[in-house]
Amino acid sequence: MKRNLRLILSVILLLSVVTLACSLFSGGGEEAAPPPAEEVPGEEAPAAEEALQDKTAPDPEAAPAEDEGEAPSAATPEEIRPAPGVQLGDEFRSEEGGFTFKTIPDYLTEGFMGIVSMEAPDADEELGPYFLLIGGLNEEEMTVDELYKQFETDMENEAVAPEFLEKKEIRVAGHPGLLVDLAGEQDEQDVRGRMVLVAIGPKQQFTMFTSSPADRWEEVEPYFNTVLASVTFHEASAGDLLDFGGDSDSGDSGDSEMGMSTVGAGEFTFMIAAQEGFPTMVEGNSVEYASTADEYIITLVGPEEINKITLYLPINRQELMMQVISFDPATKSKAPSGLALVGDKKYGAIQGFFVFDESPADTITGTFYFDAVNLDDTDEMVMISGEFVALPLQ
Repeated sequence: MKRNLRLILSVILLLSVVTLACSLFSGGGEEAAPPPAEEVPGEEAPAAEEALQDKTAPDPEAAPAEDEGEAPSAATPEEIRPAPGVQLGDEFRSEEGGFTFKTIPDYLTEGFMGIVSMEAPDADEELGPYFLLIGGLNEEEMTVDELYKQFETDMENEAVAPEFLEKKEIRVAGHPGLLVDLAGEQDEQDVRGRMVLVAIGPKQQFTMFTSSPADRWEEVEPYFNTVLASVTFHEASAGDLLDFGGDSDSGDSGDSEMGMSTVGAGEFTFMIAAQEGFPTMVEGNSVEYASTADEYIITLVGPEEINKITLYLPINRQELMMQVISFDPATKSKAPSGLALVGDKKYGAIQGFFVFDESPADTITGTFYFDAVNLDDTDEMVMISGEFVALPLQ
């Protein structure tokens, strides 16, 4: 049976955002441990300090010594190699995600809170080709198999799920991973996809995903393998919960086609991720106020007022971290909650959190994330993430 492959995008984005949020609340940011060294007969395990110096690749020249009486070891999973003749572009580094890779020339590349997307210049909004690279810290220790089982469980709970074509063990920059080929159908068109899960350390993980029309898979697959072969890992940074962009080797510090962005005083950014379609990213400085004696009501207004995010915040905030409660239009005071206007649809928050920075009493700086449900159709949901800096309180 053909399945809707595009749904995977929303699922992976959700898992990634929750992972980074859990890391923040639990005081993440610890050093990601390298994969445990396999015991090889006749060799001593490398010292911990040496193992931490290079987490990207083991010595390719090292060969296990024969030891009489030992059973032969299982075959080592293959390391993904670049496809012949495929040329990549600039290097992109995601501090929050804990990974670095080389981009695809002419693809639009954007970074967001440990999530990096690359979209072909002629991509179909629903079908691709597009790539997602996602990294971060997990609240609990998880192996590659446990990550995959979690993914399978999430898919079982969805109304639609992809068709799993093939699964095999691989290594990415010396770390254990799983590669899964997927197939599905979107808008009556065949779609192909590939997903890779990698455990860099007990609590640091990495996911790479691509989707493409089936008739373009032969064009996309070599790029997937070559980009994956360029990936290296470093310690993921819990840092700010929300940070648009990453560092490229060009040294640029402002906006660029690499998707880097700096939010200044009185400005905001937010992302809307729907179940279908590519996530919408908005930047601006247009803010509306409708505050009452009970709560601050601050609306972040996107270009042409197509997308708006209204934040309901308590007048007296006692904590820097605050859980979002379900939006109830019938209550007088709704804080702490949120409402998203996407086109002509309204989505009320159902769960999430705010994280505030310490700031002067007359301004507010922080980040937010919440799931929101269509007020007229509870089967339709979006994910909202955003950041605001030094907005006046009024």
